[in-house]
Amino acid sequence: MIKGKNRKHFLSKRDELFDERQTLNYDLIIQVSTGLVSFTLYDKVINKYMFIASAVTTLTEMIEHYPWISQPFHSVKIILEHNRSTLIPSVLYDAMEKEAYLSYSLDIDKRENVLSDSLNQMEILNIYPVSSELLNTIRQVFPSAGICHITTVLIESIWINYKNLITDHMMFLYLREEDFNILIYNSKQLVYSNAFHMRAPEDLIYFVIFVMEQLGLNPEKVPVILMGLIDKDSHCYELLYRYIRNLDFATRFNANAYSYIFDDIREHSFYPLLNFPSCGS
Repeated sequence: MIKGKNRKHFLSKRDELFDERQTLNYDLIIQVSTGLVSFTLYDKVINKYMFIASAVTTLTEMIEHYPWISQPFHSVKIILEHNRSTLIPSVLYDAMEKEAYLSYSLDIDKRENVLSDSLNQMEILNIYPVSSELLNTIRQVFPSAGICHITTVLIESIWINYKNLITDHMMFLYLREEDFNILIYNSKQLVYSNAFHMRAPEDLIYFVIFVMEQLGLNPEKVPVILMGLIDKDSHCYELLYRYIRNLDFATRFNANAYSYIFDDIREHSFYPLLNFPSCGS
């Protein structure tokens, strides 16, 4: 059994056609945050998501529980999920200065490395830290893995999935246990992106309304799309609905196919993991 402070938070579902001996047929996508690791497999032969697992654990413990995920895959992508990153316009970016860019807004530990993702459609780069210990584990077990920050995945996947649906301002909220991201697009352009710590559900609505006020947006008119750890029966949703009338939940990419195992998994719940774009290096 995977270790963890909350063993009830454990999900493991696989399609009956999944074969752990055929890993070269699959794309492996792993999402790693503090205390929580999730992964999914996409079958390149039949073009379908076939497996999903999520647990309160570490990456090392997840690998021990599923030893076959250390085998060679068609591709491996790692999503690093935390709220420490900064966006820089491409025209201003100098790879030799990425630590300096990040240090303007964040404290960087000596035991951290600084990585960057290129968001070509937006002409920006996302710069973020990763612990040396975690990076070493990734490089040892998945030497050819591409690494992305959660903000990068959100920005690109939303742009791909919604670019033809956004005619005016639209807000996207991605919720985790104690943090959340706010992204706002106008037409096909990203106009705002930030992450906030949430000590209580009231923090969510405070920052949402604050950001809308700063941008001159009307809470009763701006569509807000929800993803992550939020449902209609949650206190966060109740608070949002008091002030925002146009609430909806994110859906998966129409271009992707999903096994029957995903039928009882809410489409917005694992949005970054199941709507992964081509990003990172």
